[in-house]
Amino acid sequence: MTNRKAAGYINFILRKLILEIEKKDIFEKYKKLSDWNSFPQWMQKRWEKNFGKDNCLRLINYFNRKQGLYVRINSNVEYEKILGSLYGEGLSFEVFSKNFIRFDNGINQLLKTSQFKNGLISIQDPAAGAVVNLLDLNKGDVVLDVCAAPGTKSFYISEIIGPEGKVYAYDSDEQRIKIAKSDSSRNSLNNIIWKKKDAKIDNYPISKKILVDVPCTGTGVLGKKPDIKWRRNPCDIDEMSQLQFQILQNMSKFLEIGGIIIYSTCSLEKEENWDVVELFLKYNVNFKLVKITNFLYPGWIDLNGCLMTIPYKHKVSGIFAAKLKKYA
Repeated sequence: MTNRKAAGYINFILRKLILEIEKKDIFEKYKKLSDWNSFPQWMQKRWEKNFGKDNCLRLINYFNRKQGLYVRINSNVEYEKILGSLYGEGLSFEVFSKNFIRFDNGINQLLKTSQFKNGLISIQDPAAGAVVNLLDLNKGDVVLDVCAAPGTKSFYISEIIGPEGKVYAYDSDEQRIKIAKSDSSRNSLNNIIWKKKDAKIDNYPISKKILVDVPCTGTGVLGKKPDIKWRRNPCDIDEMSQLQFQILQNMSKFLEIGGIIIYSTCSLEKEENWDVVELFLKYNVNFKLVKITNFLYPGWIDLNGCLMTIPYKHKVSGIFAAKLKKYA
């Protein structure tokens, strides 16, 4: 009896919903409500202002859809051979680029494969991988990677520079470092040195290439980590931008003259991205922005010459990165 009543009530609600849809005003009525879009109202208002109403809705709709999983193929193995072996496992995927493939299903099965267990493939978004590519790495390079744990970018760097190179990877979170070390074993990477340090105040070895993947609000990865949107508030953006500037200022002291520092976030917010870079350049006239050209994905470069991916447009995480060079 209870189930019949429940079914009747549900049918009543559905009939009412259909009538409202037929009036063609339901989306106008509800699209501004956080309950309807499942996003905080302050975030929606902010994105409407920054991206426009239509693009705000596109962004929200993209984040609310089921997210696929990107996998990076180890740069030191035969690409076609890995694709063939994954097909042989009965897995279905889409080729995104030479190093990245996308899975929409079969993720649990993927993690059980020998390819994953032996470090021949790793979970990583192509936009995050693009940040590493901005370092212009060569075999034998020595790279300083801060705020590095849990290490996905460190592992990619390690693969490219090879055993003759070295990655000095630092993070302030001991637990995240432990996770990174564990994954280093899976990847059989022995050229990464992990240490605990605070990037905003500690000293580091002088380096020619530095990756500064700073802590951020994470608004570019809300499709993968939806809980973030309910844990954030508007004040976090300003607090993060101040922390990011501190980190960039401190790390710039350890870059060689002529060296490159990559500043990156997984945020869509201007205050955490270009505003931090612009403020840094204002106070550090010996640094210049290197505009990114001849990039594999030209549509990912913004008007300032920085990497900026938009999830609904590029079908990857929202990632920002700026390339800075020290001249004196």
